Amino acid sequence: MVANKYWQSICRALTIGFIGFFCALNAWGAEGNTGKRNCDLGSNNLFIPHQWPEQDLDLFAEGKIGILSPQYDHFYLYIAYRSLVGKTFRQSEIESLRPFDPCWDDETRGYFGYEWRNAPKMVAAWRSWGSARKLITDTSSKYQKATTGQRSALDYLDYNIPNCNPDAFSTAASTLQQRLVAYGNDIWVKQWVDGQDLVFGQCETKSDVFPNEAQRLAPSWFQKDRAYQIAAAKFYAGDYQDSVARFDAIAKDTESPWSDIAPYIAARALLRQASVGNVTNAVTQIQMFEDAQSRLIEFIKRASDVSTRRDGERLLQRIGLRIDPYGTRNAIEERLNSDILSTNLGQDVRDFDASLAYEPDVLATNPGFGAWLGAIRRGITNVLPPDFIPPMDDAWLVARLQNADTSDNNVTKLLREAAQIPRTAPAYPTARYHMIRLISNHSEAMKIASELLADSTINLTQQDKNRIAKIALPHAKSPLELAKLIHVKPVSSQFSDFSHNEIEESLPPVDQDGAKILNELMPLDTLYSVQHNPSSPQSLRKALLGVVWTRALVLKRWDILKKLEFDLMQALPKARTEIQLIASANQPAEKFGLGAVFLAKFPGLLGNISTQIYGTQEKDISELALPNMHRRHPVDWDRDNWWCSIPEGRYWSNDPIPAAPQAHPMLSVKEAKQWKQEMRTLAEIPNATDYLGSAVLEWATAHPKDNRLPEALRMIVRSARGGCISATTQGLGRRAFRHLHRHFPQSDAARTTRTHS
Repeated sequence: MVANKYWQSICRALTIGFIGFFCALNAWGAEGNTGKRNCDLGSNNLFIPHQWPEQDLDLFAEGKIGILSPQYDHFYLYIAYRSLVGKTFRQSEIESLRPFDPCWDDETRGYFGYEWRNAPKMVAAWRSWGSARKLITDTSSKYQKATTGQRSALDYLDYNIPNCNPDAFSTAASTLQQRLVAYGNDIWVKQWVDGQDLVFGQCETKSDVFPNEAQRLAPSWFQKDRAYQIAAAKFYAGDYQDSVARFDAIAKDTESPWSDIAPYIAARALLRQASVGNVTNAVTQIQMFEDAQSRLIEFIKRASDVSTRRDGERLLQRIGLRIDPYGTRNAIEERLNSDILSTNLGQDVRDFDASLAYEPDVLATNPGFGAWLGAIRRGITNVLPPDFIPPMDDAWLVARLQNADTSDNNVTKLLREAAQIPRTAPAYPTARYHMIRLISNHSEAMKIASELLADSTINLTQQDKNRIAKIALPHAKSPLELAKLIHVKPVSSQFSDFSHNEIEESLPPVDQDGAKILNELMPLDTLYSVQHNPSSPQSLRKALLGVVWTRALVLKRWDILKKLEFDLMQALPKARTEIQLIASANQPAEKFGLGAVFLAKFPGLLGNISTQIYGTQEKDISELALPNMHRRHPVDWDRDNWWCSIPEGRYWSNDPIPAAPQAHPMLSVKEAKQWKQEMRTLAEIPNATDYLGSAVLEWATAHPKDNRLPEALRMIVRSARGGCISATTQGLGRRAFRHLHRHFPQSDAARTTRTHS
């Protein structure tokens, strides 16, 4: 990539030969490092991103690596490895790495991927050429693309990869300014501009219109420039053989100002032909790579310009990865493991092929970064030879901890080693994290987790805190411990444009794993304890209010309904009278009937805690529900209901009831028994539309004119149209429709419910 995540996806999707030319263009971002760190969520978890750390690059390179994940891009794992083995980075080396950070955004990250047109260097180059071009008037061409001829196979580059790089435009701008100074705004300078317009006309759309050959009477400078223009136009148009021949001729012309750079462009043309040209013969393709390689080696020997020489070195390395991947990979690793790092450090890290880090023959001879990377990602015994003895340093201790299991014979010894890592060491948070994971004693594990979360000296990120809470969850022994560990917050770097309150209001208080524990593994009394305890996180209490109330109604736990009366009235002040009426009803059938009518009117009262992200300014349970039931989707194409099953696990009504999971270790024998009974009852109830529809219609039969019915009937009709329904649901919807229009024809609910289908 040019210093962002999309570079990786592009490069992985294309052949390595192709990226041999284009990936070298991340030199664009290497000068000045214009941009900012802006990690893309992509497929990452909202609370624990697995591909990148929350720490910025400077802190990470200083050794503040937090809890290390083997899923991190190898760019971060390399930096972490250097810290773990006690090697530091100079500021110049950090700057070399910065544009290769997968999170770096130099404005080329777009909705559909990498947008090279937005790169600052490209924008600046375009502007410089445009400014210079405006100095010339009365030319025979207009500054626009040439669009005649057949479109080429390179057309897809319009969206992904630049055909003409920034240097082409900036070089043209500076050349034009030099020609103006030397020759003024004469006819030959104007013809030069006409020719350059045709050159750039090939950048995005192939054309059969090229600059004309220079006339014999033309000035010598114009003839030299025109030869270069035609060679460049052929290159951009994909006529690589002709382009190479022309650049070779220019290289031999010692009087041409382009003779020094021509061998480099000729090598690029060969590399481009081998990569994206119609070369079907593998032997011929390798020969082209080797030819380009030889040319670049000679060019680098003679090149005086540092920037161009580095570009040549990058191209040379990409060719090496194509024709000699293991040899090139070993050379890169040797530089990466060195105490003195290469000036091309960022390119070396990016070009290091992590997939080649798992070859035993390679790893056995070099216990450096590659071996460690393979070990931490795939396991020491899976990657390294049986007789391999890892170095005794923190890096390999982390690798052994990462691959350890509670059943390992040496886990006690490993835990002792982990406990000896000092608080100031980069490995400390990771070692403590694995101690929590590997220790079987719940109290001891919780003690380590609590101390780690409370330790302000190690500057844990939210990402790290979420990781610790997640791994400590199985050790929770009380509802309060459960509440504090299960509640997670999003990684703040994902929402820099939003205030803290907006984030808290819009996002779920638990991730999917946490929701599974609450929805499937906790009895109602435990859920109530979590919800009711003032020490529980407020966002979790708010999210659980509707869940506990709904389950209490279904399970006919009138004592819980009574306890929640005040909190529910606070959440739904407009429904205060209805809530009080349910609580004061004397007969269970009356409580249930009134409760079903009430529940049907408030889709935000879910039977399961949801992990949906809500994009609305209305944040109360009268509005929030599964997105398809949200008021902002009132049309027929968005239909669903309150739940398909409690607990979650089924999408369609006829899906089989999932097998009951094991009881959570936090539960006592009595609590586990209660949980099993409740789960059995909840699993047997039908989907919400059938369940509430039957209950509401039963109440309507006994109380046909109850003024609370219209909105409940309207919701039943709407939900019966689709979503998680059964064969009998539509019949319930028709009955609800008829009752609504028969007994409440003038109601708002009837006016907005014109059909039941």
